[in-house]
Amino acid sequence: MELYYYTTTETMRYILSEGNIFATNMKYMNDSEEYLNGLKEVRDYILHAENEFKSSAEKKLSEEVYLDWREREVNSFSISFTTARDLLSQWSMYAKESGVSLKMEFENKDYKFLAYNGKGKKCVNYHMRPQEVYYFTKEVLSEREYNQTGKKIVEKMKEQFEQKGMMDYDDNIIQLWLGIAPFVKRADFGAEKEYRLVFEFNNSKSFIPRVDFRNEGSVIKPYLDISLREGWPVTEIVVGPGFNQNAVFDSISYFLSKGQIKVPPISLRKMSERIREYFHNIEEVAGTTKKNELLDEWEEKYSNFAKDNPKNDRDTIKSLYNEFNAFIERKGNEGMLQGYIRNNFLSLSGIILRKSKIPYIY
Repeated sequence: MELYYYTTTETMRYILSEGNIFATNMKYMNDSEEYLNGLKEVRDYILHAENEFKSSAEKKLSEEVYLDWREREVNSFSISFTTARDLLSQWSMYAKESGVSLKMEFENKDYKFLAYNGKGKKCVNYHMRPQEVYYFTKEVLSEREYNQTGKKIVEKMKEQFEQKGMMDYDDNIIQLWLGIAPFVKRADFGAEKEYRLVFEFNNSKSFIPRVDFRNEGSVIKPYLDISLREGWPVTEIVVGPGFNQNAVFDSISYFLSKGQIKVPPISLRKMSERIREYFHNIEEVAGTTKKNELLDEWEEKYSNFAKDNPKNDRDTIKSLYNEFNAFIERKGNEGMLQGYIRNNFLSLSGIILRKSKIPYIY
């Protein structure tokens, strides 16, 4: 699962140095109807469309219940990602002038996320993976789109019912309704192609995470400081459009070279894959034929290196990385790759740094 997190360079530095991302309380996100849209639209659909939850909704999700939950304190906190790698609306809203998008490669598994408790200690309390957001607003969608999305939401609710070992729809309909609501957003935002991690708690649980606060404009926004023990799985950084894009690119490449970067450790095999990925769009500079020649030449070199250096430790990976840099420097001196090298960089941590192709200045 390849997802992108758009942010400022300041936040990027914090993520890569500390391994933490802020999960914002859903009441204080950019969409003024965040979370409330999900409560309303999911309830309306399962009450009126033919589905497995209709009978239970009629019994348990009265207007009074709905209004009560609308007015309650929101203890859902979200981290948002997108499948869009280089999208202008994301740059302008979240990354600002020459910000970045961080590509994260999530494996098909649940991750153990850590949050601070009241004593300031990190505790493992959340096991999950990013989930797709459903864009679902009846007044915005066509009838066909509305019904198609509604059926997907019901299927997701059924999946949650089975995964959690629930036994009865009537007893669990409110829990299922509240659980899906954070993943249902107004259809107007569909271009964002969003995935989310949602962290929830209620005051009756034994573990209550520490809620921190930050200022954005004049608003004091509550958030949870969420981390992964080995760092977030960042594999690529794209520098956004802007008049200072080159300076931002150079500063990040220096940071990746000299700073303490906290990402999951890379293996020899993974480093070889990142090196091949580095060449991915080199045809823009050198042409497809030359690209294949360079890859063939490097693959032959790597094959010999792996044969002569069977260990899978940091020193071996660093030696491979040094070989790669020497190869790139030699090719760059030939004049063929100078433009490419100025716009693409691979760090020892395995992160590739590139530039947005959007010709736009804020």
